[in-house]
Amino acid sequence: MPDLHPNHQKVIDELTANPAPLIRWAADSLVMLGAKTEWSMEDNFGTTESLVALTRFYAGIPGAGDQDDEELEFWGRAAEQAGWDTDWEEPDEDDDEEED
Repeated sequence: MPDLHPNHQKVIDELTANPAPLIRWAADSLVMLGAKTEWSMEDNFGTTESLVALTRFYAGIPGAGDQDDEELEFWGRAAEQAGWDTDWEEPDEDDDEEED
């Protein structure tokens, strides 16, 4: 198995060092979803939003919701290395240059 991108490893390290928020989120989500026979789009969106909100408990990783360019790059590089198909694209150096 290839080495993980440092950003991906950082996420694993943060979650491993402080697993309580992640375990609580997983338990709460399972209780909520397990109590329903069908899940609505609102349930799915709510679960996703609550997952990305977990990053507020981990100082060593950037936010994963409403990301700025730097945060999006962090997550994009980690996802790319993990083999996930994302809509993130590596910034083009020419984008930083002003046009004459």
